[in-house]
Amino acid sequence: MEAGSLAAPFHVTHVDAHADLGLGEISYQYLMTELLFEAPKDRLWPREGPGGLDDGSFLAFAIACRWISDLVYVFNDGGGSDVFSFFREGFDPAADRIQLPAMNRAEMEKVAGLRGGEFGKGNAERLEPSVPFAEVPWHSFQAPAPFDFISLTRSPAFTPPEADVLFDEIRRRWIDESAGESFLGGMA
Repeated sequence: MEAGSLAAPFHVTHVDAHADLGLGEISYQYLMTELLFEAPKDRLWPREGPGGLDDGSFLAFAIACRWISDLVYVFNDGGGSDVFSFFREGFDPAADRIQLPAMNRAEMEKVAGLRGGEFGKGNAERLEPSVPFAEVPWHSFQAPAPFDFISLTRSPAFTPPEADVLFDEIRRRWIDESAGESFLGGMA
């Protein structure tokens, strides 16, 4: 974006075993109770590491920066359904939109069930603009148009070295062969 090759907000097709919206770790606490209370222009350099921006939450932080216009999550067999209900519009686990809530810590703990209560809707102090969201199994996915950019990433903690041959083949087929074209999306 700094180089001008990509302008926000933009569409993302995320192909992965996980949605990378923060489920399974604690970055949502910082995102909801601190970062979302900052002006969007001040969210560009969030805290990183445990409890902050990391490999498993980067798309939630990109949405918080208002970079993503809509998100399609393409998952493999056994994937999908790993998005916090409180990241979905109206806290509805079936909602087809992401809408991040800014909450004080006590309200967030109540919503998340961290204070002995049941998981609930809670009262957001402010809601971010909603972002269309779709979860699609890989065998049903068809891109409606060519992509502008492809970002192929390898997560060493989750991907054995034996899988490197697959990354090489993906790079050869869809990145190197189309060097004259660009693509948008993510694979991890």
